[in-house]
Amino acid sequence: MSHKMSVEETIGFLTEYREVTHDLHQLISNSTVENVDLERLTDLLSERDVLIERFGQSTPDLSEMGTETMLAEIRQMDTLLSSRLQFLVTATQLKITGVQEQKRGANAYNNDYAANAIFFDRKK
Repeated sequence: MSHKMSVEETIGFLTEYREVTHDLHQLISNSTVENVDLERLTDLLSERDVLIERFGQSTPDLSEMGTETMLAEIRQMDTLLSSRLQFLVTATQLKITGVQEQKRGANAYNNDYAANAIFFDRKK
């Protein structure tokens, strides 16, 4: 059920969403796969999801002039966040693939030298 948000509620929501988005941006802007705080990242993304869901169930009043500036700032941060998160996801996938390949190579090597393995020598 959708309810009409007042201007104050809309500005409050946008302010809260902007702060969470800003915190996310700060967290990942210089992070790498190795040093990103995944727990904090997950918490912030979850918090944003809750805000988005709450906002989606409302009809905001965007008639206030201050909301346009906030929306523009949020859109800009969202664009930067999306590209940075995509970069981190891709880097993580590459890292996982590398670890899996190392594991396969180690398993192939270790399997050849298992206790029940038999070796055949041949003369040249």
